[in-house]
Amino acid sequence: MKIIYVTTEFVTEKRYGGLGSYLEKITDIFASRDHQVIVTVLSKRHESFMYKKNIRVERVKLSEFVKAVLKLITFGSGVLYKYLFWKYQSYILNRRVAEICKKDTIDIIQYASLQGTAYYRISDIPAVVRISSYAPLWRLAGRREFDFDKAVNDLKLMDYLELKAAEKADLVFGPSRLLAEVFQDKIGRPVEVIESPVSPNLGEIDDSIYQSKLAGKKYLLYFGTLNALKGLLTIADSIEDVLSKYPDLYFVLIGRASRSRCTNGVNMADYILNKAGAHANRVIHIPFIQKPQLFAIIRHSIACVLPSRVDNLPNTCIEAMSLGKVVIGTERASFEQLITDGVNGFLSVVDSPESLKSCIDKVMSMEEAELIKMGEAARARVEKMAPEIIYQQVYELYQRTIRDFKSKLDG
Repeated sequence: MKIIYVTTEFVTEKRYGGLGSYLEKITDIFASRDHQVIVTVLSKRHESFMYKKNIRVERVKLSEFVKAVLKLITFGSGVLYKYLFWKYQSYILNRRVAEICKKDTIDIIQYASLQGTAYYRISDIPAVVRISSYAPLWRLAGRREFDFDKAVNDLKLMDYLELKAAEKADLVFGPSRLLAEVFQDKIGRPVEVIESPVSPNLGEIDDSIYQSKLAGKKYLLYFGTLNALKGLLTIADSIEDVLSKYPDLYFVLIGRASRSRCTNGVNMADYILNKAGAHANRVIHIPFIQKPQLFAIIRHSIACVLPSRVDNLPNTCIEAMSLGKVVIGTERASFEQLITDGVNGFLSVVDSPESLKSCIDKVMSMEEAELIKMGEAARARVEKMAPEIIYQQVYELYQRTIRDFKSKLDG
């Protein structure tokens, strides 16, 4: 099978997030089974190269002149500019896809939902869209106040573009039931759920930073971007009480912290340190760390605290569970798909410091043997997302989409 993945980000580019990480995994899985994979991605350069065996990357550079014109004709309107810019991105990406399809026989195309890459989809080849986020939720979850139901309906012009692009696909799927239900309601058609693949072997472990900064300390851990969307305001509102109640406990924050209007321009790490009051000396912030070093710190933590306002089966939760750690997640933020409260982790109420502190109390009251048992249950859950299982599900989805597409043409 020859597959094209159309995306705004991939691991070959300077900046990428969860979407790029997912695509690295799924393309590796298909390439390792002798499928031919082409990744068409936005880039600073226009070029083609072999990334790995059976994986070719087609970089697509956008015109600086066109971007300048779009800014000029939109008179600085951020919403209108994004709408037109995303349409331009889709057009350029799909123009490259069309060029590829003239030379290669492509079986199916998978588009990222992000920024409506499928808006100008190639109409004569079967196409699926994978949901990676839902812009209104992500956008409003970064503000001081957040209401899930209001955010779902706070659609801007560019949000309609993402939804319209999804409507144009032959099939839509995503990793979380939460976002599948939201998209299904908005586009008026079924959205299937296939979870993201998880490698059973996370790779090497490097305990150098653990040994130099954390050895001998009892600590709870947050890792990921430090912002309001990921629930850091809830951690901030809880941290003084937690550290006061447990005098030998530390709280470790790993990740980049940026300035935010939510914290009056103070970066989130400093904001949390200020909120910890007299216990700030037991808050440890590590801005950047490599994965092998991070995995060592996860393994030695008591539990991982990840109180996101909304998420899409976050890699942070999956990685922690893969390492056999208890995770405190949040209800109605996709964690409930992975965590059964009190069985393989805990679920707190979004934006509730009292609920988060209650979950931390439960963790702190557990014996080590109980934590290990719960962590093993966590590991067992993510084993259901093993590459061979997800490969079969995605492969069957591709095959079904191709059959249905051909049936429509023949019909």
